[in-house]
Amino acid sequence: MPKLKPAEVEQRRREITDAARRCFLRQGFHRATTDEICREAAITPGGLYHYFRNKEDVIKAVVQDSAEQWIREVRYTAETSPGPRSALQRLGALVAQTIQSPEFNDNARLELLIWSECMRSEELSKILETGRTAVHDALAEIIHEAVKTGEYSDRIDPAGLADLLMGVRTGLQLNKLLAPRSTDPPSAMNALAALIRGELLASNAASQRREPRQ
Repeated sequence: MPKLKPAEVEQRRREITDAARRCFLRQGFHRATTDEICREAAITPGGLYHYFRNKEDVIKAVVQDSAEQWIREVRYTAETSPGPRSALQRLGALVAQTIQSPEFNDNARLELLIWSECMRSEELSKILETGRTAVHDALAEIIHEAVKTGEYSDRIDPAGLADLLMGVRTGLQLNKLLAPRSTDPPSAMNALAALIRGELLASNAASQRREPRQ
């Protein structure tokens, strides 16, 4: 095989990982075979082993990519937003949009497969934990900045609120996958925003309506 440039190697690894993802969605991690992955990726078994040592390495790449996708979204939103509060609002809207996207079912089903497999594999569990920890820390940092700028109350625990936001996202994913007709992500995110604004109690809601929102 001719020597490839690093960018070409990375591109081919990405193509194989995407092909494996499709196979795993159809067959699961254990039933999908290396031959099926090779056919899906239009590569020979020998070619596959040039990029991955074995099927377990391919599974790790799929789990790694899934774990990193969320943190990329959070960091990009934080970097391109005018402020921390705006970043959190955009992330909330992104959650609702993602759960309603045509790709949602496949993405959510893959996450369920990954979570199940991580219960069996300590190595995969560490990959997933590292990714979720990175997301948690990035969210906590955005919330901390919102507290520093006075946009959020200094009574807020950034780590605790980051935990809550991650739980809301994961819970909405599961609800939408398991009970799609009764799950309304935009309404759920609007309810969360009202809760954060302190509008859960009727007396507070009336007060908020009398005051212009910032």
